[in-house]
Amino acid sequence: MPELKTIILYLLERFSPLPWLIFPIVYLLFSIESYEQISIFKLVYALLFLLSFRLFDDLMCISYDMKHSESRFYYQEIYRRDLVIFNIFFFLILLGSIYFTFNEAVLFLHVGVTFIFFSLYRVLKESKWILLISILK
Repeated sequence: MPELKTIILYLLERFSPLPWLIFPIVYLLFSIESYEQISIFKLVYALLFLLSFRLFDDLMCISYDMKHSESRFYYQEIYRRDLVIFNIFFFLILLGSIYFTFNEAVLFLHVGVTFIFFSLYRVLKESKWILLISILK
């Protein structure tokens, strides 16, 4: 089980509260047809979805980032292992919440997008084009 201090340290280092609270609200408002569709669960889901993809992106770009950007604590293997375990656990929780809340199309879309981006990250692991994948995501 990953250590809680690793996860908290990661969140403190990689997430500024203001944009990460505003962006899910904007994301939700642009994705609904009427204001009756707004719910706290959908807002929390949007936030968790964005956070999970941010963590996924950071983990997939480690080898490139180690060579081209500033040092981060999670480059060390022991922290990386904790974050990978947390990300897998977090992904499964998101899939479960999607399955029980939304329809199967949303579940397949989430899994499909994750698989496509995982494949692209693996192929472009050392290339500068990996930055394009991060932007597209």
